Amino acid sequence: MKKSIYQLAILIFTLLLVSCKNNGNDEILDITTDKTLAIVKLNLEDLEKKIPSDKILNDTTKTNFSKKNKEKAELFFDAEKNGIDIEKPLFVLVDSDKNSLISSFVLWLSDKDLFQKNFSKITEKTVKIDGKNYLYVGDKLIGSVKDDMLIMSASMDNPITSLYGGYSSGPQNVSETFYKDFWLRKKIENEDVEEQIDQALKKDMDMSTWLNIQGFASLASKGYIETLAINKLLIGSSIGMNLNFEAGQIVLNTETYFNEEMKKIVDKYYKDKGINYDILKSVDIDKAKSYLIGYFSLDFLKYFIKEAGFEATINNVLASRDISVDDIVNGFTGDYAFITYGDIKKQVYNEYFDYTYEQVTPNYALVFGKNGTKGTKIVDQFRNDFSLKDNIFYTNKDLFVMGNDPKTFDLLQNKKTATNKKLEKKSDITTYSWSNGADFNVAMLRGKSPSKAKIVNIISESKMDNGNTTSKIVVTLDKKDKNALVYLMGYE
Repeated sequence: MKKSIYQLAILIFTLLLVSCKNNGNDEILDITTDKTLAIVKLNLEDLEKKIPSDKILNDTTKTNFSKKNKEKAELFFDAEKNGIDIEKPLFVLVDSDKNSLISSFVLWLSDKDLFQKNFSKITEKTVKIDGKNYLYVGDKLIGSVKDDMLIMSASMDNPITSLYGGYSSGPQNVSETFYKDFWLRKKIENEDVEEQIDQALKKDMDMSTWLNIQGFASLASKGYIETLAINKLLIGSSIGMNLNFEAGQIVLNTETYFNEEMKKIVDKYYKDKGINYDILKSVDIDKAKSYLIGYFSLDFLKYFIKEAGFEATINNVLASRDISVDDIVNGFTGDYAFITYGDIKKQVYNEYFDYTYEQVTPNYALVFGKNGTKGTKIVDQFRNDFSLKDNIFYTNKDLFVMGNDPKTFDLLQNKKTATNKKLEKKSDITTYSWSNGADFNVAMLRGKSPSKAKIVNIISESKMDNGNTTSKIVVTLDKKDKNALVYLMGYE
């Protein structure tokens, strides 16, 4: 694996995180093509203000820079002297190329000579832009410059192929021919998609991302999706995500950009639909570590299965269980909830090895809205499934509940109402979730995270808006006087 491009890219990325002034998308749109799968944009101006650079440089307990390394580090925090145009953002493009992916770092130079001089010091290798405007680190070609725009690209095998037993050689630097062709590439022609990208790559967020839905579907299916009727719903559709670090919080927003036909379908099946909080009327969540409640249109799922041409195949598979897609769609309402509680611990004796051990089982409850007697056949499938034999089931005409702790079912069986002070009842949304963050805090401790703050809760909600889906996730820390990045990086 050739590491040169990543080493220099990480160095430049770190530098840019601490110095920049402005953002824009026009130039990146000029090099975005129909084969572009994703674009990541870093709002360097905001990140520069949020990263505790002075604390990092003066920290003798965590970093403890040697004199030589501190001189290198100081270059990062004085980026204007390194020949990079810090008034522009940093972009990462991912393009499909036959059965490969090409990742490209994109940034702008203000002084090429200074860039080569200072990064030669940092990398301890000669960083040079030759007479053909190719960028080398030592003898490794890692990029190309046109005017003041620098592109550094690497190729890797299709990761989907690797998942199914294919060989992956890892990231590889690309050739001169690639860079020559790159500057001649034809920009995207679909003005609607171009507008989607511009909306997704927001100016006022620390990081934003645009993902090409149809492109990834084609990649995953090796082009098979394009032979199906469902493909028409994916053309020109994408997802935008943006992340922002705020005082004591991390906020992640997502939004879809569906084509007109897809928006009509979504609106048809989700119009006037929302969360049915009554499914938790007799299920306690005040003792929960987390809960999720929402609505999913089963008719929407059936439509997609039919458009994909899989309805007959799935019905043939389900026939052995004497059920069909229609039985599933008609048997449940689409209302659902998932709750996790503290782990169940019990002592178990193993007769074969003659020893006793503590068995730890996640304590959960899964709730489905049931459509009267129409759901009986599906419920029976759960009850008769051997893999679920250790679970407990409860059903009435409106609900089907599955769990593994008898206490979960006390209120249901006694027809009593739960207090549920933690249940946030919001209207006009299709999903809502809450977590106390305990599992994440434990994971951070195991990973020896330097964080000076703990997660208090994680709350997310999503809704349908004119045929598109929007969602928001907010991670709240137990400290809020400073930006979340300061605490996460181990400072106060």
